[in-house]
Amino acid sequence: MTSGKIKTYILLSILSVLAVVNVSCVEEEVYYFNDPIWGSWILAYDNYGPVSPDYAEVYYFGSDGYGYLDWYDEWGTRYVDDFSWTVNGDHLDIFYVDGSYEYYNYYFRNGNLVLDDGYNYFEYRRY
Repeated sequence: MTSGKIKTYILLSILSVLAVVNVSCVEEEVYYFNDPIWGSWILAYDNYGPVSPDYAEVYYFGSDGYGYLDWYDEWGTRYVDDFSWTVNGDHLDIFYVDGSYEYYNYYFRNGNLVLDDGYNYFEYRRY
């Protein structure tokens, strides 16, 4: 081999190693297109019974693992809280941007999404 071919071989070897290292450092993105939670849900029932749509909170679970909770307080002030979400088996984890979080067991009843944290029961219908 000539020195020019050796240098080319070494350069290509280094570039291929760098390409492999670069690809292995890319974070894997998770998408939830096929997850049944994906989409918008409005609160229909809670521990106390039916909830009026005028006061019901709405969850939006995006296919990219992010979403928001749209709700009103008792004085009619509207809030929108952004969060990230993941599912693992029958567990739903919601992490809000303010640092708070919620963990639920979830299941579906008559097409509605049920969230249960062991103390509170929330049933949402598609919105």
